[in-house]
Amino acid sequence: MPDNDETLYKVTETELVSVADHIRTKGSTLDSLQWPVGYLYAIDNISTGNLGTKTISQNGEYNAEYDNLDGYSQVSVDVPNSYIATDEGKVVNNGALVNQTSRNVTSNGTYDTTLNNSTVVDVPNSYTQNDEGKVVSNGALVTQTNRDITSNGTYDTVTNSSTVVNVPNTYAVEDEGKVVSNNILTAQTTKNVTSNGTYDTTLNNSTVVTVPNSYTQSDEGKVVQAGTLVSQTSTSVTSNGTYDTTTNNSVVVSVPYAEGVKF
Repeated sequence: MPDNDETLYKVTETELVSVADHIRTKGSTLDSLQWPVGYLYAIDNISTGNLGTKTISQNGEYNAEYDNLDGYSQVSVDVPNSYIATDEGKVVNNGALVNQTSRNVTSNGTYDTTLNNSTVVDVPNSYTQNDEGKVVSNGALVTQTNRDITSNGTYDTVTNSSTVVNVPNTYAVEDEGKVVSNNILTAQTTKNVTSNGTYDTTLNNSTVVTVPNSYTQSDEGKVVQAGTLVSQTSTSVTSNGTYDTTTNNSVVVSVPYAEGVKF
C-alpha cells in the first residue's frame, strides 16, 4: 500500500490494446506486442523520418519541408539584436530598449547618467566662511592682497584688499623756486616794503624796501655825518676865515682887534 491517500490507477486490457494499436499505426506494423518489453521495443523502432538540425540566425517562420526534411531533430537559435532608425540612442533598461531622457543637476555630486542623453548642470556657486573677501581671478577664487604704489598712474586693484600709496613729490624744471602754499605749489612773488617792521617773506623771492627816513623829537637839530645822524656841537673861532659849521649848532667868535684899527 502507498504511504499517501492517493488512489492507485489500474490499467485495463482495453486501454493496453488501444496503446498497442497506436504504436502499431505509428510504426507501420501488424505485429502483436507483449507488455511491457514488446511495447518499449516497438516504440524504439518507430521511424521518425528524415530529420536534420537547423541553425537559425534571424527571426522568421521555418518549415522542415523547405529543407527537404521531415522535421528538425535539433534547432539552434542565435538571432542577434537588430535595430531600426527609431532605436537610435535608446538604452537597455530592465531588459527593454527605452529612450534616454534629459537630466537636470543643481548640486555637486556623482550621478548615474546611464539613461540620460543630455545632462544640464546648473550648480550655483557656494561659499564658506573662509571665502569671505576673496575675488574671482582667472576663473578661480583667490585671496586679495595688499598693494604698494610709489609712482603716479592708473592701477588695477581688483585683487587688492588694501592699497598703500606712497608717491614721493617730483618736480619739473619750471617748479624751481616755487613754494607750497595751502597745499599747492605756487610761484613766489616780489614784496614791496615801505615801512620798518617784521615781514613774512615765505612767498616772496624778492623784497623791495623803500622806507623813507623818519625822525623823532630827539633827532631835532641833528645832522648826517658819515652816514650817521649826529648831534651838532659848538665851535669857537679866534681868527678870521671861512669855517665849515655843518655839524655846529653854535659858533663862538673871539677874534682880537688889529693894532691901529679905528672904529
